Amino acid sequence: MMNLPTTDELNGIDMKNISSLIPDDDSFKKYIDMSAGTDHYRLLRWISDQFNNVNLIDIGTFKGFSGASLSHNINNQVFSFDVQNHLVLNPIPKNLNIIIDDFKKYEDLLKSSPFIFYDTVHDGHHEDLFFTWLRSISYHGIVIFDDIYLNDQMKKFWQSIDYKKQDISWIGHWSGTGMVWL
Repeated sequence: MMNLPTTDELNGIDMKNISSLIPDDDSFKKYIDMSAGTDHYRLLRWISDQFNNVNLIDIGTFKGFSGASLSHNINNQVFSFDVQNHLVLNPIPKNLNIIIDDFKKYEDLLKSSPFIFYDTVHDGHHEDLFFTWLRSISYHGIVIFDDIYLNDQMKKFWQSIDYKKQDISWIGHWSGTGMVWL
């Protein structure tokens, strides 16, 4: 089990190296600097330093903010998956690998990672399919699901998990952040 930081510790993290990668005219840039418990980027930046010389996985690249936050520790490789390219980072950190493809094609890569961040779709169904797939491949590690309280379907998904789990929304995202140990 990971010893989690306090809100004050996370809010003390300097996010300038990550926000500098995002164009000033991007309307989403403001989220990078939001406090712990409002948005999850400080938590992901902190998580990057909890691992060394490993692969970290980000499912749901979108603009690249989560992947950039996870790539803070340059000793790790971050693999960020999405089915469309909406990336805005410039430059892309050298240890951040953007893969526009189905993550299931990279089973061995995912299994090699001690940490996966899942932030896509938010309909409960896709999260359940992903979680079922992880169990079917015997994945062992930590998975963080974003937006676990966003809607009734996500709440139902979160409540259905019968593995060791912890609601860490107080240091994650306002719409819910859940950590699961597989």
